[in-house]
Amino acid sequence: MSDINKKPETPYEPSTIENVDVAVYKWLDEKLNLHTNTNMGWKKTPVIWVSGERSWQVKNKKELRDSNNNFILPVIKWMIYNKSI
Repeated sequence: MSDINKKPETPYEPSTIENVDVAVYKWLDEKLNLHTNTNMGWKKTPVIWVSGERSWQVKNKKELRDSNNNFILPVIKWMIYNKSI
């Protein structure tokens, strides 16, 4: 059999919760690339991946807070909710 008839192999990663989370996060952040008109002008809407490990980031990430430490809106929050996980 010649190499011409051979189909190229496409590598697939196993579907895990982490892979699905990353894929949805990237789709929201990069593919949709949502922007909004705010009182500070036209800007990209931040996407935050919320989980137990990310709670510190939401509270302490400086670009998500204003000078009074208030959360700057709008923001898209991505969180997986499944009690069996």
